[in-house]
Amino acid sequence: MNELMRIENKETITSLEVAELTNKEHKNILADIRDEVSKLGEDRSRLIFQPIEYLDNRNRKQPAFNITLDGVLQLGARYDAIIRFNLIQKVNELQNKIKAPVTMKEALLLALEQQEKIEALELKVIEDMPKVEFYDEVTGSKTTFTMDKVAKILNFKKIGRNTLFDILRKNEILRSDNTPYQSYVDRGWFRLIESKFTKLDGETCITYKTVVYQKGVDGILKLLLNLGYKKNSPENTFTVSNIAN
Repeated sequence: MNELMRIENKETITSLEVAELTNKEHKNILADIRDEVSKLGEDRSRLIFQPIEYLDNRNRKQPAFNITLDGVLQLGARYDAIIRFNLIQKVNELQNKIKAPVTMKEALLLALEQQEKIEALELKVIEDMPKVEFYDEVTGSKTTFTMDKVAKILNFKKIGRNTLFDILRKNEILRSDNTPYQSYVDRGWFRLIESKFTKLDGETCITYKTVVYQKGVDGILKLLLNLGYKKNSPENTFTVSNIAN
């Protein structure tokens, strides 16, 4: 079966190829596609998933799908980081085979749209990498917390992750990019994780993640109390010791 087929002049791959890329049984890929079809509805799904048939080793007709590049990205969102990465690479490979649109404007719009989708999945790959690979190994510590976790632990009224970042920036604890000032790193409040990854076009990118030590959680708690913020419930007063538990 040819690798590239068409759905209304769009490049596609088959569900058989997706099964090979993901190391999943084809019947499971078919089940996942049908689930996506049921969620999207017939009108939308037929733009990215097209039922076809192929002949198996015994010359029997079997069901399959042609999948557009958008369909590959849609399907990839169901899977784990490594599988999504393989699918992203395949999408990028197929993009290079697509004939350029008639005008430069169309070409730029297509490239921008597709790159945004790919970058969104690339970021999700990073976020969803197994904890042992992305978090514990990188931080080297079992006693750090994300800012989202800190906000939930401290349990102040109307203070979630984004509000907490804003407060720490206004009080010159974090910079505008949410990385800590060195003085607070030296105090043992934060640790800044640097993570490098290579985009599909070969560009090396660096992301930074600020995590909070128990000492930092305690400092943030004191800061919020001094600023007059109120907790959601008086009994939920956290200390360093019970945060660790």
